[in-house]
Formats: sequence, structure tokens, C-alpha cells
Amino acid sequence: MIQGPDYPNQQLRAVSLETFFHGRFAVPNRLEQVQERFSARLPNLFVPSSKDNEPVALRPYHLRPNDHHESLAIAINQATYVSFAYPGHRVFLQNALELLHPSLEIFGVKELTRVVYRYDNEVAVTRHRLNPSTFGRLEGIVA
Repeated sequence: MIQGPDYPNQQLRAVSLETFFHGRFAVPNRLEQVQERFSARLPNLFVPSSKDNEPVALRPYHLRPNDHHESLAIAINQATYVSFAYPGHRVFLQNALELLHPSLEIFGVKELTRVVYRYDNEVAVTRHRLNPSTFGRLEGIVA
């Protein structure tokens, strides 16, 4: 009898294109311009909460649509597009650039210091299969 994989591929939880730049005071001063520019597409504003020992300015604000399938996250040193319903790379990149490029222009960003593509997967391990050998098999997957 052929058995399938122990841990079949799970749906992506989120995919993001993160752009980082040298922190700019122009970002908080121009957040309203970005919010107005994308208010039809992203009408909901989520304000960051503080975390222990992390500067509040580095915590991003999020603009999201009513169905929360995407987000534009903005902090003093970054602009990030997140998709919670991954449509494939080509559409993802188009959606990301439609939001990121104008945002970076509004903030006057001329140079990026880092660009990150992040694919966030979730690997579910059921309780009935949870034993010490399970973690040995996950060692190569989990960094």
C-alpha cells in the first residue's frame, strides 16, 4: 500500500514583499497621503501596539480591505505588501507594486537598503502523531 507524505503541503498563510530603507521622518508626516491614495482599496487602518524593547516607530501601521485579504504595512523604515490569499507570483507582484511604488514615492524614498520576499507556511502536526521522532523529521524543515 502506497502511503502519502506525513506532512502534506499546507496552504500559504501569507506572502509578503518587504522593502526597507533608511528611516525617514517624512513617513509619519505623509501617512495620511498614502491612506487617502488607497482609501477605496484599503479603507481599514490598524494601529500598531507596542512590544517590549521595540521602538514604536519601527512597528508598522496596516491598511487593509474589508475582507482582510491583503495589507499595506508602513513604518518609519519600511513599506511592506502582504497577501493573505496568494494569487500566484505574477498577480502578487503586480498587486504589491501597485501599492509599494506610489507609497515609496510619497515618502521620498530614493534607495532601498533591503528587499525581502517572505513566504509564511504553516505545518500542522496532529496530536495523535506527535512523538519525539516527529521532531527529528522536522529538524531539516524548521530553522
